[in-house]
Amino acid sequence: MQSQFSCDHIISSLYELVFDEVMRQPGLAHGELCESKATLCQKISENFRHMPIMIETCLGAPGEIIVSWVAIDGGMVSRVYGLDPKVAITLHRESSCAARRDDLLRTNPEHESPSVEVTPPESSAYGCPHMVVPQKDLKATFVGLDHQQEYFPMISREDPQAFFGLAPKSLQPRAPPPPTPLGRQTRVEQSVPHYIRRQSPKVEVDNGNLYDADSSDEENMPADSPMSPIPRPSSQSSLSGPENPAGDVLRRFLVYLGKWGSLSSVNQVFYGRMAFVRGVFWIYTISVQGDMML
Repeated sequence: MQSQFSCDHIISSLYELVFDEVMRQPGLAHGELCESKATLCQKISENFRHMPIMIETCLGAPGEIIVSWVAIDGGMVSRVYGLDPKVAITLHRESSCAARRDDLLRTNPEHESPSVEVTPPESSAYGCPHMVVPQKDLKATFVGLDHQQEYFPMISREDPQAFFGLAPKSLQPRAPPPPTPLGRQTRVEQSVPHYIRRQSPKVEVDNGNLYDADSSDEENMPADSPMSPIPRPSSQSSLSGPENPAGDVLRRFLVYLGKWGSLSSVNQVFYGRMAFVRGVFWIYTISVQGDMML
């Protein structure tokens, strides 16, 4: 918060000294000067009491500037006398109205409407945003500002020849956020896992009737198929004879080949692997039995 000069009586005393020097000039009517001095001193005292002080600006949403001030009477006029004095605020652009910062007296009140409690921002005589609000509000928000411009407020009572409060430093509003491209996920959508945002469609996998063969395959499969239980060879089996393991493996394999064309691709891979494993097992068994017989 900026420092505030609160000794208004010093300025009033200096004004009286200047006025006394003017009265010493020859050719001036002493009676008229005395009456003017009393009126002007009273006017200066009132203007200091009505002048907004401690004016500040702060950033709001993108494109917004909030202007605040302090009233010396603290709302006493509104409470005691039932009045609702207004203040006029002009938000000047630093680029085009820098000289307006040194203005002391309000001289352009003709475009404002005292009967309206709050006037929306509009162009003033300088082409800058302008607003009239009750003094007791102690703040006003300007919206729709150019984020590439710097602004400073000039605030005064809505009276002719009112004093402007000391303007703060210029302030540049925030720039609006960049537009979100179509089809791009927002932050909320990105934070939600994909399996919650949408339900994955059911994918049916054709397992080739691997574990649940249809009845047609079971009916066409002979009882002597590779999947049927295989009897364990006895110790009396030999390389020749009706119970020859090698011949039995060959016979089973030929039967299996006859069934080959009616199986699905997945069952062909499965049965092929099973036949290979069983063939290796029988060959190993035959070799072991042959060594034992020798």
